[in-house]
Amino acid sequence: MLESIPIKWRGYSLATLAMLSFTVAILFTKLGLNLTNADFYSLAIWGWGIGMVVATLGFYLPVKSQRTTLVPDLKQHYKFFGIISVLTVINGGTWFYGMSQINGGVVALIDQNVLVWSFLLGALFLGERFSWRQLSAIGLTLLGLGIVSSLKGEVTAIGVLSLLTCGFSIASQSLLIKKYGKPFNALALTFWRGWSMVLASLALSLALGKFTLNIELPALMSVGLAQFFGLFMGRAAYIKAHEYLPMSQLNFLMLGIPVTVLFASTWLLGEPLSSQKLLGAAVMLCGLVWFISRKAKR
Repeated sequence: MLESIPIKWRGYSLATLAMLSFTVAILFTKLGLNLTNADFYSLAIWGWGIGMVVATLGFYLPVKSQRTTLVPDLKQHYKFFGIISVLTVINGGTWFYGMSQINGGVVALIDQNVLVWSFLLGALFLGERFSWRQLSAIGLTLLGLGIVSSLKGEVTAIGVLSLLTCGFSIASQSLLIKKYGKPFNALALTFWRGWSMVLASLALSLALGKFTLNIELPALMSVGLAQFFGLFMGRAAYIKAHEYLPMSQLNFLMLGIPVTVLFASTWLLGEPLSSQKLLGAAVMLCGLVWFISRKAKR
């Protein structure tokens, strides 16, 4: 179906799909956490597992072109897939913990710290140059992040630290994808990184005796739907979009996530929409738009 879309619009179509999928993932993950008192890590493992089972049975196994490439791609790129999978376990666990500590609308805003990490890693390892205007834009973004992170009753310090760690892990994955010189199947990478996260997290949880079986069905359905869109649909579209769009344009389109989540979480989840939250969101988004526009011009 993607081949029927003109090349110049494929990247935008994939980025839009990724943005909408990640929005659904955030909203329904937070809803699932609100519907249960179970340990956040157990709920995360259930969500990842349900999402990957649905993706495997509904897409990977029935579609021959995808089924037959899974093992050959793993054999050819096992080191690359392995490193990405380790980073995925880190970003998945820290994201879920941050989600358990912070309201969904605020999570979507703090999640944008990945752009700051991408900028720093790009400057350090990809030879990207930056100007004082870009540094000013990053400073403005950090100011907005500070305003949002100081929201009383909606944010914890450990939750912010978890999301910063998550952002660093995701930016590191983008860096590796950009530096990796060999062509690979984005959907095969999505499959192996997804199952690696499920199995590694389950093994760790069982070893620590923390895994919980007794979780309410509505919470399981909500988080399972969320991770199908976030772990499979959104991540596959985002990885594939790297082939068609520069990082600056791709990251710019991802700025739609906090805007939609901020207002949707107020409407669907009953989260407060305070003036401080709106101010922090406006400052952050202005800084990010300024930075990305300057980077695109350069």
